[in-house]
Amino acid sequence: MARYNIEHTAEDLISYKLQQCGLWIAKPKFDVLGTDLIVFVDFETSIKFGRVQCKGRTLSLGINKSAKIEVINKYVYDEFLLFLYLDKGDYKSDIYLFTAEQIVSVWKINKRGNYYLSIRNNDLEWIGKYLFTSERAQEIIELINHSNSRIEYLLQSAITSRNIQNNALKKVNDIQKLIHQCEISALNMEICTLKIEDLKRQKEELLAANKCR
Repeated sequence: MARYNIEHTAEDLISYKLQQCGLWIAKPKFDVLGTDLIVFVDFETSIKFGRVQCKGRTLSLGINKSAKIEVINKYVYDEFLLFLYLDKGDYKSDIYLFTAEQIVSVWKINKRGNYYLSIRNNDLEWIGKYLFTSERAQEIIELINHSNSRIEYLLQSAITSRNIQNNALKKVNDIQKLIHQCEISALNMEICTLKIEDLKRQKEELLAANKCR
């Protein structure tokens, strides 16, 4: 499978699996610290966030063939979550999860100073402990719950600001509706006044005509 296609397949599968576990998912329209998806966790007092990067790789059958994954060093901290989808050609959708702490402790560092992982078929046994399961969804919740990162603060601030802006716009629209209603009422009052004046004039004309008789 072409790299472009498997990356999109990986993101769709990872998003689906997270939603199956009751987590909220959003796709950002901007690139912040390698974030492909944002995972939301709803706590009693707030909504908190985790940054998700999705990787998709095809694992060939040859012993010397490997799937290589690289993550930029500066992305790996706090609530960063890397999901890896491995297409082994056996119709299984194995998805692995690495937290920032696990990347730092297990992955190697290349000449560019970035973290990388090289996986062969004979590595599947030890990497199996990083398989994403419903139990590991709880691990995500705990990680996000105890995180107080700068990016989380910025995202929360952006959402709060947007909500304030939306509420302000709603109030402006409500005021505009009231102004419009008042204008209609004023116009109706003006029409009623003109009608009253016209009726008075007709009355006076009728009275004057009767006097002439």
